[in-house]
Amino acid sequence: SSAAGTSQWQYLYIDDSSISASPLVAASFLNSTTAPTYSQTKHGWYNGSDRCIFGFYINSSGDIDKFYHDGADHIMYADDFDTGSTIQGNQGWSDVTIQGPAFADSMELTFKLAQDGDFDKSTTFYARVEGDSGTGHLLGTVEGGGDAPEDEHVSSSKRFFVNPSNRKIQIDGTSTATADGGCTTYINGYFLPGGM
Repeated sequence: SSAAGTSQWQYLYIDDSSISASPLVAASFLNSTTAPTYSQTKHGWYNGSDRCIFGFYINSSGDIDKFYHDGADHIMYADDFDTGSTIQGNQGWSDVTIQGPAFADSMELTFKLAQDGDFDKSTTFYARVEGDSGTGHLLGTVEGGGDAPEDEHVSSSKRFFVNPSNRKIQIDGTSTATADGGCTTYINGYFLPGGM
């Protein structure tokens, strides 16, 4: 990561102009902040003639964020990424930006749901791709506890598509309660697209 800046996505490419050996050597690769685009002609993700083979995040300390990869299409972050966005009930569809490499429109997410307040109050949360007009996918229902502790739980991990033009999903909560609790989105990882 010595050639990379901080707090940014970097893309790893096979440098077409530097392929001089088989198998490839370190000089045959380059990293760049320029995201690839899909080439129908070449059936892969490219920046010019350089083929993208991965995306990684450089954190604020200048280190590559730790991840796990078993050779398939799933990349799991070592630590969840908190979007820092908590959506309350009765606010309508609200945007949440999902951080990930530009090519990854399929992300792994979990949702933390919470509700406080009167015992007869509840909130049901839904999520959808930003820009969709549907009712979305059910995330779960949480109920108020009165004087008892608030109801709080985390959904199972979900593979979820994001709007590729702005990397957003939307959350909506239909609530019989005031704005207590809410839904917080956590990013667990991403999936490599076809052609990578």
